[in-house]
Amino acid sequence: MLDFQEEFEKCSGDKSLILGNGFGRSYDKAFHEKCFSWNTLLDSCEIENISPLYSLLDECNLDFEVAHQKLNNAIDILSKYSPENKLIQDLKEQVQYLREQLIKSIHKSHPDSFSKKNNYTPIGFQKPEEGVAGKVEKCRTFLQKFSHVFSLNYDLLLYWVRGFKDNWIGEDAFGKDLVFDPDKTYPAKTGKTLFLFPHGSLFLFRDGYSAKKVKGYLHQPILSKVQENIEQKKFPMCISEGTGEQKLNVIKSNSYLWFAYKRIEECKGTIFTFGCSLVEKDSHIVEAILKSRCTKVVVGAFGSLEEENLRHQFSVAKQKLGSQIEIVVADTSNTKLWQS
Repeated sequence: MLDFQEEFEKCSGDKSLILGNGFGRSYDKAFHEKCFSWNTLLDSCEIENISPLYSLLDECNLDFEVAHQKLNNAIDILSKYSPENKLIQDLKEQVQYLREQLIKSIHKSHPDSFSKKNNYTPIGFQKPEEGVAGKVEKCRTFLQKFSHVFSLNYDLLLYWVRGFKDNWIGEDAFGKDLVFDPDKTYPAKTGKTLFLFPHGSLFLFRDGYSAKKVKGYLHQPILSKVQENIEQKKFPMCISEGTGEQKLNVIKSNSYLWFAYKRIEECKGTIFTFGCSLVEKDSHIVEAILKSRCTKVVVGAFGSLEEENLRHQFSVAKQKLGSQIEIVVADTSNTKLWQS
């Protein structure tokens, strides 16, 4: 495989970045944490281990999105064959409960530093400045080299990095009133990195057809504010459907999500992906990349097994769309986002 870092360093022209769960795993590795792993989410959920829902999640290898898809499929089948069946309502309630547990468990899986005013020192570091600020600044410098940064994650890591110590980098298409205006034509070139979240996030919630964002400050960190909203039953906008088609349908129903998604198609130059598995449930992202104005895609892969899967996903999509965009897969295992 090619090396991701080398591909990035030799790339000239416009660059965009799409981040997946591997972004959180890179943080865990750099800071000696165990926070951003999907395998820890079920442990923090309030789901009894003898319940059918727990059994379903276990059967789905702890993949909340696959479990969500199976519940929706069951509802569709029952609605056609037994529309008066009481189980339909029960399953709908389970879907809502699963969403709420997903959101709550992601919230509980963030480091303490996301919810406390003071700096903290991760395990293995002696000084907060060395343990946090220096590494975060390294990541911020990397992110600002892209014209667009898209996050497919629900967590708050990218938000926290952007606004570290209230020193914000880039823009996010929200106005000063924290509302996204669907009628505003966002400038194609701002000179700053544009950060977008096409799958929603914990800090976003619906405002009719549009969206609002939660903003954290030094006196009230973002995770603390999100917790307050959840306690008031104001649940974040997180797109957790199980297939790419289902995700895309939900994205189309919201002006902000649709704007963020369509912006992928407007990217020029080279698109990089980092930490994105891009399996079938993210087929809509692969297709948006291949419909874009870019000339090359550098797909980040962690190991040979992921490489094979990613090559297959893009090969199938390229054939379907008749795309001529150059696709290369590059190894991210030696990429240092948080340190020199």
